[in-house]
Amino acid sequence: MDEIAAQLKAVGKDRKVLLDLRDSAGSDAQEGLRLANFFVKQGTLATLEGQKFPRQTFTADPATFITAAPLAVLVNRGTFGAAELTAAAIEGLKRGDVVGERTFGQGTVQKTIELPDGAALLLTVAKYEGRTARRFPTRPYCPTSWSDQRSKKKKRKLRSPRRPAALEGA
Repeated sequence: MDEIAAQLKAVGKDRKVLLDLRDSAGSDAQEGLRLANFFVKQGTLATLEGQKFPRQTFTADPATFITAAPLAVLVNRGTFGAAELTAAAIEGLKRGDVVGERTFGQGTVQKTIELPDGAALLLTVAKYEGRTARRFPTRPYCPTSWSDQRSKKKKRKLRSPRRPAALEGA
């Protein structure tokens, strides 16, 4: 994360940033929120809530903000967890455009319960909500726009996930 911060600080103010979160899996939710904060100066990045989990609100810290350069974020079905939180915060606060495919839909805190026979149970105890109040596990994050291959002028919301022919085999 420090390497990304250093690269962003080196980018001039007149440059544009393309943040590629495609196939970004795992990582800690705090890292995803910190990454979003590099581009967002103020506002609510996300909230976390569960039945027996106190509601937490994550807000942008102006001291962590790095750049106001124009921003586009790339996502796909391999984008989940912390990367989804980053994309949702950037789009929800209207800081940049999120382009690509529908994401995986993983934005939870899970607890592992070991069973006596050696098996384990994975229990979801809390869920993150993006700025648009969309819970990720039940509704995958959908990009703001998708460029249709047939008409480059026309942009539309993605209604069903599909992989563009240009990305097949990638």
